[in-house]
Amino acid sequence: MFNAQLQLTSAARESVRVLAIQKQRDPAISTAKLAAPNLNPRLTDSNIVIPATPCSGTPDATVTITYSVSLISGLFVKTIPLQAKAVMRCGG
Repeated sequence: MFNAQLQLTSAARESVRVLAIQKQRDPAISTAKLAAPNLNPRLTDSNIVIPATPCSGTPDATVTITYSVSLISGLFVKTIPLQAKAVMRCGG
């Protein structure tokens, strides 16, 4: 679970860098997916939340990634929700 959280944090950070510079959602989403290669199952578009108009009306770009980790035992809970959020000033 710790490794999954590290990958989510890294993916959010890499994604927001692309978003802040390019101001386009698709490259930022692709970057997030590529930055977390060891998650199983892999990140999907629905895991990644980016405002519809990034860097428009706000000085900051924001990327939020949510993900659920399945536990092997499932004794008390079956999954644990994880979240990572990164913010960077638009334009770098």
